[in-house]
Amino acid sequence: MDVVLDRGADLSSFDFPTVNDFDECFAVDENEKHRLKVKYASGPLAIVECLEKRGFLMGRSDAVTIMKLIIKYELYEKSSNLKNVLGKDKFFTNQARKIRIVDSGTSPSLYDLIRLRPEEVAAKQLTCLDYFKFAGSKKFSKIPEGHREACALHLCEIISRRFFRRWTLDPLLELTRYRLSILCCDIIMEKLTYRDLLYRKPKS
Repeated sequence: MDVVLDRGADLSSFDFPTVNDFDECFAVDENEKHRLKVKYASGPLAIVECLEKRGFLMGRSDAVTIMKLIIKYELYEKSSNLKNVLGKDKFFTNQARKIRIVDSGTSPSLYDLIRLRPEEVAAKQLTCLDYFKFAGSKKFSKIPEGHREACALHLCEIISRRFFRRWTLDPLLELTRYRLSILCCDIIMEKLTYRDLLYRKPKS
């Protein structure tokens, strides 16, 4: 995307893709389905991050398109016992400690992302492009196969939950007539499903 923009692409005429447009781009490969889940969650948002750095202003209707994709392809956790697994499966725990999302000594490991609370993960400042590159790397294959699906969905949850929070916080504050603090709204949103959060559609 950076290459395209560097060559003079005009963002003023850019139309955000529809759900159908994304459907046509999303491949189906049963052998790579866990890896693809993370790519589906992070890829579109990595492009949005890139566009926003170049001045693109994402509209609320565009955000709803992404939300619908997340729900349609179930790019989130329905339930998880990964934290419990960390204490019981020593091999998985050791592997999770070694696997870093970014090739940097300061990058959080998969173990960190499983163990930390959402706000602590956000503080690590990983980008969607970081997650996308990780999903396409050999490091992803090092996740023990028995836990690969759960780990993929956990990463999707981190990505999706952050995006939903960004675009549903203001509508929730409006709905409550700003009588609740942001902290209270965060607690409420943690209890809601993604469909619940989308039900109160942001205004275009």
